[in-house]
This record gives sequence, C-alpha cells and structure tokens, in this order.
Amino acid sequence: MMAQTKQKTACLLLTASLAIANVINITEDNYIKLTAGKNIFLVFYEPGCEPCEQILPNIEEMGKDFKDDDFALFGRVNCVAESTLCEDFDITLYPTIYFGDPLAPGHYDGEMDYESMLSFARENLSKKLCSVHNIDFCSPEQKSVIDDFKGKSRDELDDMLEEVEKQAKADEDEFNNAVLELQEQYKKLVNSYNVKIEELNQQTHYALLQSVITLKESQDNEGKTSYEL
Repeated sequence: MMAQTKQKTACLLLTASLAIANVINITEDNYIKLTAGKNIFLVFYEPGCEPCEQILPNIEEMGKDFKDDDFALFGRVNCVAESTLCEDFDITLYPTIYFGDPLAPGHYDGEMDYESMLSFARENLSKKLCSVHNIDFCSPEQKSVIDDFKGKSRDELDDMLEEVEKQAKADEDEFNNAVLELQEQYKKLVNSYNVKIEELNQQTHYALLQSVITLKESQDNEGKTSYEL
C-alpha cells in the first residue's frame, strides 16, 4: 500500500512538473544564464495574489504555444522568494510583466487576458532582436555601437550610464513639475468656475426658479388650478 502511495505521488509530481515545463521559474541566480539570447515574457507575482493566480495559467498556456520557438522564453518570478530580483526590476504591483531583451526589457502594459497577451507575444517575441547575445541579428550601425561600447572601460561605461540616467532624471523632474503646474492651474480653474456658478445661482435665484417650475408641472399634471401665481 505504501509503495502504491509513493508511486502515485511520484506520478503526480511528474505531471505537475510537465505542466509547467514550458514556463521557467526565474531566480536571481539563474536569470542571466537562462535568459541569455532569449526574448523574455516574464511575469512577476506574489503568492496568494488573486490577479496573479488568474494570469499564471495563461502564462503557462502561452509557454506551451511557444514550446518550439528557439527565442521566446516564458518565465515567472516569485517576488516573496526573489525579493532582490524584484527590487532590481522596481516591482511594486502584482502581477507585472516584462518582455523583450533580458538586459533591457520593456514593461508590458497591455490587457492581461490570454488572447491579448498571446497576440502581443506572437508579434514581439518571435522577432530576432539585436542584442549583445544575438549580434548576427544586429544592423551594421548597431554592431558598430556594440563594438564601440565593448572597447570602453567599465568606468567609462558607468560614466556614460550615469549621464544618461541623470538626463532621464532631469526630464522626469521637468515632466513632474509641469504636471504639478497643470494640476494647480486646474484647481484654480475649478475654483473659479464654482464661484461663478454659485454667483449665478444666487443672482438668478436658480433654486427657487427650479422649484416653482416643478410645482407648476405638478399642478398641470394633476389638473389643479387652485394655486395661482
């Protein structure tokens, strides 16, 4: 009896393993190795998250759809177990999906239903994208840029990256300040509008006007003529 139970357990574990064979559990330790040269479709999730539980079966099904694709990789990251990796991706909401080049992935902001994600994946993941792992798919210009970067020291590259991030931060600050100005302008416009409407209501006795019209309509409907204005 015990042997049969162990055998059944082994079969169940094998079945479960095969069910997720096309979706890889990505960790901080295996990320670079497993995603190298791939176009990723990676879902970051938290166990117990209801939207996550709804989307994970879709990801697994998509993995099956792409099982013969040499470039597409479908994976999932448990952000409770892999908090550092999730912090590296600035994950704050679950589920969150990143796609494309694993060294410079894009954020997926489309619909989370199976058909929408599958359509997006078919359009984007099967493309032979240029990357440092797929030089053959790069244009002459891209190859030249990669060669130029490779010829620089790590300090030089870090300085270049710092400048880019500094400019991006400046652009973000400029955008945020412009949004704040628009918000303040909007508040002023709303306040001005409300004041004008209130003044109009008072000057025209709008509430009384409406109440008298309502009263007359009521009298007309009931056929009463006892009340004369």
